[in-house]
Amino acid sequence: MLEDPLFWVFVLPGLLLGLYAQSRIKINVAKYSQVRTQNGITGAEVARRLLDAQGLQNVRVESAITTILDPRRCGLASRCTLRPV
Repeated sequence: MLEDPLFWVFVLPGLLLGLYAQSRIKINVAKYSQVRTQNGITGAEVARRLLDAQGLQNVRVESAITTILDPRRCGLASRCTLRPV
């Protein structure tokens, strides 16, 4: 299978595109993680204020340097977890 040139014709473009996308994401995360808000508050503080404004004081906000929302850990629970990238 790996010796078949047709295999590489289909696999290699996808592999290269994935590597390119990953490198662009890393570059943008590094760039925008340095951007501060006008008030100098963190993303966790913004999240806390938004949740409090909606009456969701029982939802805990956890923060990390780089996080993404994991929708499998949200839903009807009173806690929504941010997981490290």
